[in-house]
Amino acid sequence: MLGLSEEFVDESCPKDLEPYDTAHNMWRKEQDEIAWTYGIYVKSALESVLGTAFGKGKVTYLEQSIMAEMSKYEGLTQEEIDEIEINKMIANDLRWSEQQKNYGMKEAEV
Repeated sequence: MLGLSEEFVDESCPKDLEPYDTAHNMWRKEQDEIAWTYGIYVKSALESVLGTAFGKGKVTYLEQSIMAEMSKYEGLTQEEIDEIEINKMIANDLRWSEQQKNYGMKEAEV
């Protein structure tokens, strides 16, 4: 556990070990977030390579890093961020709908 000696652990009470446990849990969370972030980069790379290879059009890799994407919202309220994200979803939905029309799919009846 974080390089603590067995003797130190044996001689300590649980309350003494709480800060080390907290630090270990923080380290594990950080490692998990790093792995997750790398997964996003790998997924994007595979999508761009395979999408282009199998003729799905030009599929591009991430335009900017994840941290750059996150920092663009600095200084905005949560309401403003939500509005931006909703507009992105609407735009994606419209693009998808247009692609389906181009492939000859009928529009869903409401």
